[in-house]
Amino acid sequence: MTFLSKNRTGLLLVFLATALLALCISGCGYDRSSKLKVRVGYFPNITHIQAVVGLSDGAFENSLGKNVQIEKKIFNAGPAEIEAFMSGKLDIGYIGPVPAINCFSKTKGGIKIIGGACNNGALLLTTVSSRIKSVSDLSGKKIAVPQFGNTQDIILRRFLKQNNLKTSDRGGTVKVIQSENANILTLLERGHIDAALVPEPWGSMIENRVKVNRLIDADNLFDGNKYSTTVIIASKKFMQEHPEILKKWMTTHEEITQSIKRDSPRYLELFMSEIKKLTGRSPVKKEIDSAMKNVDLDSDISAVSIQNYIDYMYGTKVISDKVSLDELLDKDYVN
Repeated sequence: MTFLSKNRTGLLLVFLATALLALCISGCGYDRSSKLKVRVGYFPNITHIQAVVGLSDGAFENSLGKNVQIEKKIFNAGPAEIEAFMSGKLDIGYIGPVPAINCFSKTKGGIKIIGGACNNGALLLTTVSSRIKSVSDLSGKKIAVPQFGNTQDIILRRFLKQNNLKTSDRGGTVKVIQSENANILTLLERGHIDAALVPEPWGSMIENRVKVNRLIDADNLFDGNKYSTTVIIASKKFMQEHPEILKKWMTTHEEITQSIKRDSPRYLELFMSEIKKLTGRSPVKKEIDSAMKNVDLDSDISAVSIQNYIDYMYGTKVISDKVSLDELLDKDYVN
């Protein structure tokens, strides 16, 4: 082989190697300008309104900067979102305190509550045809919750226990079933269930569209006191690796909370539009106005009610280990 042919062969090999490298980079999804991906979970509920509107109008995206990409994940209830956290698929989540406590217990501190979002905002509704006039009349009835093990489920079970009633899975007479919030409306409408404990705005939507009675008001379900409905959690891994992102997130969350309180009509209109996209159900202004009266938006953590959840969950063996409130909460991010 001549020197020229050897040289050509060498150039050809270099060319092929370069082409293969480029193909590998492209095929493997490598991107020199890749952004940090922040995976966020939340529900299409008014108790998660800060997440719904803030992720819709770009407020969180703008605050985190150009080098951060937000990946949104929608859930119907807490246990499904917790499964995503436990499998490493979420970094930040808006969720009820009960699934948050459960996750903390199961993962031995794999997540922490870093802020509050909403208090109250759950309604216990009964169909007119069921003729339920008092709590004792719930005996022998069928009640729906969004999902077993979520915050509304535990609120209901705790409430029944305080009124000397047991669920059928614990040898009692009250049958509890789980169904998505949008489907609960249909089940009540068709008379397939007698009652439901649901978060807002689903409670107000049901009241406006189905013949139901409000057995218990939103602020009287938990010993007549304020109770936490939605908190913000973050994975321990994300907290260690990106504390600056969480600080920006919580600052924006607080700004959105105050903006909603100052200019609620604009944000409620945005919320209604987004809920229709996410669920196919379109709440009307009357329903949203009613729902807002039943919630208390607050980025601070309602520690007293979270301790009450822990005590009930441990006492009824929902969790096997007594969770320390001080270890569960991380107040460094709350303004």
